[in-house]
Amino acid sequence: LFLTLPVTSFRYFPPALGGSAIVQPLALYAVILLLVFFALPRLIKNGLPKTLQPLLVFILLALASSLLAVFKDVESVRGVDAFSRALRGVATLGVGASFFLVVTLLPRRAGDLQSALRWLYAGLAISLVWGFLQAIYVIFDAPEYYQWINQVQRLFSTRKLIFNRISGLTYEPSWFADQITFLYLPWLLSAVISNLSVFPWRWRRLTVEAVLLVASIAIMPFTFSRGGLAMLAVLIFVTVIFLRPVRLESLRRKFGFARAALSRLLQAALILAVLAGAIYLASQRNSFFARLWNFWSESADTSLERYLYYIGFGPRINYWETAYAIYEDYPAFGVGLGNYAFY
Repeated sequence: LFLTLPVTSFRYFPPALGGSAIVQPLALYAVILLLVFFALPRLIKNGLPKTLQPLLVFILLALASSLLAVFKDVESVRGVDAFSRALRGVATLGVGASFFLVVTLLPRRAGDLQSALRWLYAGLAISLVWGFLQAIYVIFDAPEYYQWINQVQRLFSTRKLIFNRISGLTYEPSWFADQITFLYLPWLLSAVISNLSVFPWRWRRLTVEAVLLVASIAIMPFTFSRGGLAMLAVLIFVTVIFLRPVRLESLRRKFGFARAALSRLLQAALILAVLAGAIYLASQRNSFFARLWNFWSESADTSLERYLYYIGFGPRINYWETAYAIYEDYPAFGVGLGNYAFY
């Protein structure tokens, strides 16, 4: 399960498991087996854990919302009616809830969690190696190499690679960036700042987690994911400033609060400056990404709204406006899972 998490769009899925869907996680095969033979029997035996109770409330509300939406007078869009859309939404929610249920019930002791993390990091290592192999055609503009590595990608993925961005083992570059920032970096950052490791090998403070952390940060600029890179910057800033309590206390005792805080700010600024430099160098291979800072030299209208549309956030703004308008019309139960597309 943990080893195969990076593969989000596995090519070989039967129609019964959503063979035509965009999201086809390879780990779903492991989840189904663990759900049937492990999670459900444990759930029947021990009852529902408290961590799952809020999720259950949300699932019941989502099902009620989707059921009510079916009876609304909603016209079909591109041959898809409200019932089909609700069915897909409920199926997606079921897949997500299955993952959450399995990984919530799996670790019972510290050793279980350490074992899970070792396999999680193994999956990340494979994904990073594949990502760095993709970065070669981004850096050196190698179309023949790109064609070859794209053929390999298509052996297991439903989508081809993008020539000026990397996707790792995921469906698209932004998914790869989100996967690193939301799934792996919180574990890696906390392991490094606490100087703990789930692996026996280490040399002073150099651990497997430290190597994976550096590699993860180094590969992020080549995804050209603005949201992913913004989240990376936030994670690094918060970690350096706030999440090193023992070191911060010693600095306070030695230099006082003001100098200790200044030291932390300078460290965070230095790391962010290095990251910004790497992003700028990587952007030389992606003109669309360079729009983030070319706007003021290329556009006469420098308003915030114009800037957001210039950097490609126009569709997101439309989604946000539509979502709020739907909320105003249906504040209690909404319009069901996935039915925003009809509005």
